[in-house]
Amino acid sequence: MKKIILGTLFFPIFAFANSTSFLSISVGEINDGFDDEALYGVAFSNVVDDKTLIGLSHMEVSDLDVSATGVSAAYAFDSFSSGSMYVGIGYTDVDPGDGSTSYSLGYAKISGNGTDYNLSATSTEGVVMYGVSVTSDSGLSFGIS
Repeated sequence: MKKIILGTLFFPIFAFANSTSFLSISVGEINDGFDDEALYGVAFSNVVDDKTLIGLSHMEVSDLDVSATGVSAAYAFDSFSSGSMYVGIGYTDVDPGDGSTSYSLGYAKISGNGTDYNLSATSTEGVVMYGVSVTSDSGLSFGIS
């Protein structure tokens, strides 16, 4: 269950873009093995100096009384605005439960102009999640993992 929640933190379904700062609002549904549960989340990310991406996120699973709060940072080898390979680290605290550290490797173009994208592999507690997200110029974002 915790891995499902951690995986959904990385893929917003709608984002408002302003330059290289992004506010994402997520609404979704997960299956805990018994029922479908409603999922709500909010995240903020900002590209600093075109090489560093900082992120904060919070998510609630309403019927299970579970919440997750995360912080992350990624470093681009070249420039996020033109597209670059990056490495990242994150920490997510799940209540109730323990926190988890995650490590990411990916390629992303994050400029706030035109279509942005992110291809990633993230390892959390030995489980690797692969993901793709695309954000249009209008701010509408789609992701899958």
